[in-house]
Amino acid sequence: MDQKKLAQIIFTLIVAAIGAWQYIGANRHTESSLPPPPSMPMPRAESRDGSARESQSQAPRHERGERGDRSAGRVGDFDYYLVSLSWSPSYCVLHPDDQRQCGKGYGFVLHGLWPQKMSGGYPEDCESTEALPESIVRKTLPFMPSEKLIHHEWTKHGTCSGLGAESYFSLADRVFSAIRVPVKFEQPQTAFTVSVDEVLRDFAAANAQFPTDTFTVQCSGNELQEVRVCMSTDGKAQTCGRGVRSQCRDGQVQVPASR
Repeated sequence: MDQKKLAQIIFTLIVAAIGAWQYIGANRHTESSLPPPPSMPMPRAESRDGSARESQSQAPRHERGERGDRSAGRVGDFDYYLVSLSWSPSYCVLHPDDQRQCGKGYGFVLHGLWPQKMSGGYPEDCESTEALPESIVRKTLPFMPSEKLIHHEWTKHGTCSGLGAESYFSLADRVFSAIRVPVKFEQPQTAFTVSVDEVLRDFAAANAQFPTDTFTVQCSGNELQEVRVCMSTDGKAQTCGRGVRSQCRDGQVQVPASR
């Protein structure tokens, strides 16, 4: 083969190589300019009993404030209590076979008396060697109608109060009794709807001696779940601290009838 033909072959191979390189580079540029694939949907938030809620934005906050603000079980390290009143008919919609609580015509029952800090933190699960006597459980059942819940509340919250079991549940009884429930929520025989602002106004009107920012409302979806009340360590209504606020959807709140 003469040198002229050899030079033509080498030239042809070089041109082909350059073309292939440009083609690969163009494809890489195209792929990098494509939009990223859609992200996976966020998992649904879970409630304290493990059941799924609709979304993190709609789920009520943790029991007393922002999750992550918790103190590490320091007894007496708090400023006030958050009193949680649970709307029993909403619970009984999902747990109709609970014979202890459902079918008794309960309206609001006590869910808990939770130590809370004005800064938003709170102690929980504090160390304690005090067992919860059965006599205290029996005395508490009329306003907190669940033995399992009573034991849970003592272990998780009562142990951090600095009070003995008898004093803690006596205070819980006293503050629960001090909160007047508006007439429309006293064992309603039919379901009704109401706005969050109406619930707050009704409770403020029924408890005129309380500060106006003492109450908050919690919902599960668009259904009333709880009304929470901020109380001082000696059982008087007070302004709520950081992270305690109403958590409900916009619009009307469904209030199931007594069961």
